Amino acid sequence: MPVGLYMRVVLICAMLAVIGCTDPAPPSAGPSAPPSTPAAAAVPADARPVSETVAGYDALLKAHVDADGWVDYAAVAADRAGLDAYVASLARTQDPAASDAVKLAHLINAYNALTLQMMIDAGPPASIMDLHGGKPWDVAQWNLGGEIVSLNQIEHQLIRPVFAEPRIHWALVCAAYSCPPLRNEAYTAERLEAQLAAQEAYVLNFAHPRYAVQAGDAVRVSPLFDWYGDDFVTDESDAKGYAASRLGVDAAAIRGFLDYDWKLNDVSNRPGG
Repeated sequence: MPVGLYMRVVLICAMLAVIGCTDPAPPSAGPSAPPSTPAAAAVPADARPVSETVAGYDALLKAHVDADGWVDYAAVAADRAGLDAYVASLARTQDPAASDAVKLAHLINAYNALTLQMMIDAGPPASIMDLHGGKPWDVAQWNLGGEIVSLNQIEHQLIRPVFAEPRIHWALVCAAYSCPPLRNEAYTAERLEAQLAAQEAYVLNFAHPRYAVQAGDAVRVSPLFDWYGDDFVTDESDAKGYAASRLGVDAAAIRGFLDYDWKLNDVSNRPGG
């Protein structure tokens, strides 16, 4: 590349950094955040309100997801009516005056249900990374409130910058072994705080080595703390301090991050299963 052109590229990148625009994370560092905005879409006339369909989705989770979040995909595929009805209802526009708890519970449920449906529609594959060139999160294909969105748009545009709730990283499930466990119930506004607290207590627990491992005086934690570290920063600590305080260790003990295992979170892959 000519030096003059190179310097122009460097200058442009520096200007983008100043105004807060950054490159998406590479595929190896977790799902990226595309800059595009959702596209408008018509709401199907037969789409039922979410309030009428979430019970069927909740029943499916209770029937086919165990207490540790392992999914019986074969059973879900054979009993998918509740899932499909719920996904169809997501096209309905939600009440803009709803509470933050209602909105966040709705978006978490939507993300997880859409991921579940995508996996069922695909077979499911051995890994979500087998889909769409390893970037299934970037594919805008679902009608959410009258807009066609991707999973990344739900997470990085509709959830993270709006709610500033780090525990959503323990609730959004990407169908992988190292993902947080899929709750065997739908999230609700009334129980959202307790549900998020329970998810965090499960993940930040040495009893579950998918997420945290202690060897001597060294601790490694989920790479979600690396990929989304800024989300865990508080006035008192950084991401490592956040993890350490909940694991009951000193922040200095956090020495690194675990490898992320992308194989399917199917019951057949359950440890000891």
